[in-house]
Amino acid sequence: MFFSNNKQEPKTSSFSRRAWEIFWKLDVVLWLLTCILFVDESEYVIVERLGKIVAVYDQVEPERSDRGLHFKLPWPLEVARRFDRRTQLFDSPAREMFTRDRKNLTVGSYLCWRIAKTKGKPSGDLLQRPVVRFYRTLGNVTTAEARLDSRVRSILSSEIGRRELGELLLSGDSESPPVEGEPLRNLSAKLLSLSRKRENEKSDLSERDGIEIIDAGIKRLNLPEGNLFSVYERMRKEREKIAQYYRSAGEAERTVIESRARRHSEELLARAEADARR
Repeated sequence: MFFSNNKQEPKTSSFSRRAWEIFWKLDVVLWLLTCILFVDESEYVIVERLGKIVAVYDQVEPERSDRGLHFKLPWPLEVARRFDRRTQLFDSPAREMFTRDRKNLTVGSYLCWRIAKTKGKPSGDLLQRPVVRFYRTLGNVTTAEARLDSRVRSILSSEIGRRELGELLLSGDSESPPVEGEPLRNLSAKLLSLSRKRENEKSDLSERDGIEIIDAGIKRLNLPEGNLFSVYERMRKEREKIAQYYRSAGEAERTVIESRARRHSEELLARAEADARR
């Protein structure tokens, strides 16, 4: 029995060595495969060598596109970091904000953005590429959208705080009919402009953080449920006051016209009677 076990041991040892050799060779093949880098149409790629950026693939123009197959040193000597270059839609949650006359509104907004393209022929300084600025200042989409959310909230809070409730719900002067959607269009245009660059900033968002704002706007501008009745009641009373003003003005004008007409008719009648007596 003891002799039999010794005869089988070399076979087991040989199998283990072969299995280990296959496993080791497979690991080497997989490691070498990390040298292959494929850049898709929908992404930018940054290659880092031991923490230093050595290559950036961000050219999408047909005449100098760098899409397709590339090679790099194997991991972990060089690491590829991928970033989606497509337009992102950030749907900012609705928030309650105060107008200049201390009335609160619920404001919902949206923002369309993407990592900015390299304009013109790329420079030799890789750190000046928009995708590199995005990577170094923000790192990922989650952090970028958190920063954008804070920016949008600050802009809207400031802009709505400069306007009274009536300016947001109605447009034009009090004697003109409201133009549907105009308050939202004006506020959306202001949001888009300030999202790209605020008045106190020396450079725009693209130059600073590598983010290009495509579009921005207000989805909805609503009164909070608790304030609807009181605001509608106040608006009704204001309209009644305006209507009463026009009614009073009309009555006064009618009295003046009737008085003039009566006086004119009396003058004509007196003149006719005088002519008849002659």
